[in-house]
Amino acid sequence: YELYYDKEPIGAEQDEDEREENYAITGVLITADGGRFDVKGKYQTETEVGESESELFFRAYTSADDRRSYIEVKQEYENEQEDGESEREVEYVYTVVKDGVGQETMTVEYEEEENEKELVMTISKGGRTEELTFEDELENGMRVINVEGTLDGERVQFRIYVTENGYDYVFPGDPRP
Repeated sequence: YELYYDKEPIGAEQDEDEREENYAITGVLITADGGRFDVKGKYQTETEVGESESELFFRAYTSADDRRSYIEVKQEYENEQEDGESEREVEYVYTVVKDGVGQETMTVEYEEEENEKELVMTISKGGRTEELTFEDELENGMRVINVEGTLDGERVQFRIYVTENGYDYVFPGDPRP
């Protein structure tokens, strides 16, 4: 997907060292197969010493005549610097709505603090929710990604060892590479 949009300022506030800016956005979302969807939404930024946040929200309407069917996207970013340490959080929420009814929602949350990284992916569809958590860490100098959650209603857990030659997947009971 490619998103092209214009943003029009609709307001700003300055409160001591904090600044907030708000924009209306209009544009088009273009799919890999050439589909085009009208986009309307808003964009907001907030900055202060050592911290910045932004939020993008839009709806891409799947029909020019039907405003009850759309893809809704919300993206939030937060960066914080304090005492020489940094923290970054990102959240994406994508919802497909057809005839006014939510069909599917996918949420991806990413957090990075010092040398720790975590990603949580959640998909809700048809009354069922699946979730996977990925934690990136070092084990004896080797990069390892711990994965756990549910897929197709079943509990899953495995580790991914990142090597020079690719990835080694290790499931409970398997010997470590």
